[in-house]
Amino acid sequence: MSVRGKYVALGCAQLGDLYGGLQTEVADELLEVAWDVGIRRWDTAPLYGCGVSERRLGHALGGRSRDEVIITSKVGRLVTEEGRITRGGVVPGQWEWDYSPDGLTRGLEASLDRLQVDFVDVALLHDPQNRSLAEGAAAVESLAELKASGLARQVGVGTGDAERAMELLATGAVDVLLLAGRYTLLEHAKGERVLELADKFGTEVVLGGVFNSGLLASNGGSAGFFEYSVADAPTTQRVQELLRLCERFRVPLRTAAIRFALEQPLAAGIVVGADSAAQVRQIVADASADVDLLPLWAELGRHES
Repeated sequence: MSVRGKYVALGCAQLGDLYGGLQTEVADELLEVAWDVGIRRWDTAPLYGCGVSERRLGHALGGRSRDEVIITSKVGRLVTEEGRITRGGVVPGQWEWDYSPDGLTRGLEASLDRLQVDFVDVALLHDPQNRSLAEGAAAVESLAELKASGLARQVGVGTGDAERAMELLATGAVDVLLLAGRYTLLEHAKGERVLELADKFGTEVVLGGVFNSGLLASNGGSAGFFEYSVADAPTTQRVQELLRLCERFRVPLRTAAIRFALEQPLAAGIVVGADSAAQVRQIVADASADVDLLPLWAELGRHES
């Protein structure tokens, strides 16, 4: 799905039961509706349910022409025991860090099996901010072997840490950067620096976490998540201020959140997660809504839109 020249990909963490209780029939309907509304890009990882997300996605895309889909998965977290889908949700499995060349290859080969494909379009080193810079840089260099072998068409990094993103961009070996939660309506100063550096290196940037783990989609309510945990009071207050500003300009907060990322000129596209078919339809509506955002952007001091 393309909107204003940028693509919208479906993030599949929820398929691995990110927040709990996603039933199989709900996951199947979500993926079917995503296809029907034009989603052709999918972002998953072995971490999401210890293989469950990849298996669900592979099942849903089975029988589709490989030329029609673009799949991103991740490496660096090696599943040692797969999660199991039960009637009550997903039973967690086990994983371990493995940034070694052999671990990256074995992890991606296992992902391909779960996804039922021969290659992924993009393989990203997952969360390198949790390892040393030296380990991450070495792993990024090793990703070239995955590309040379044909297991991945492009390679790169997926992280929510702006500093580590910039450090690894400097290796010159990053084709694609998935930057999660650092360029959003709520928080974007650090993300702007990353985008500018990526542009210098010719690295494609995809913006993830545009709702900051759901907080901007929940209107900053008390149950809103930020960085995958319940948001603290100061963060919630900032979202409430954004909500009031959006209401003044008659723009839904979640619409503003999606479009803020989608209209960033240095980004190729966005990744947005959903845990129901209704949420998928809402994402499409927000991305393509015919609303005048210029007054809101002006109030926020944004000039590039």
